[in-house]
Amino acid sequence: MLIGLLTILLLGGSAGSGFLDFIGDVQDDVKAVVPKGDQQKAALDVLKEIQKGTKSRNKAVDQRVKDLGKLLEDYTASDDEIDTVWDQYFTTLETYNNAVVELRFKLKEHMTEQEWASVFNDD
Repeated sequence: MLIGLLTILLLGGSAGSGFLDFIGDVQDDVKAVVPKGDQQKAALDVLKEIQKGTKSRNKAVDQRVKDLGKLLEDYTASDDEIDTVWDQYFTTLETYNNAVVELRFKLKEHMTEQEWASVFNDD
């Protein structure tokens, strides 16, 4: 049990639900700020891609956490087995993070600088 808790704390589990909420808020703001038409639709499509990728990432991270937890509890688990799961975990994160950065640039293509400032303004 302690190892499972430690694993979740170390890996953070699928902490992406807060990010999914954020993306939902951004979608609402895009609908309010970007005039209806092709650009708004394209921006919303990009945000849907980010949501889909985040859900997929969450599922993969949850699986890696389960896999790692099982291995850490298994007395006979080898370093190589544990390292393999760690590698899968970090590859999942790297792939996801790179995709989100690329999608951010794609989103920018469908919004003006003023629209962007309105949507992402912290005030």
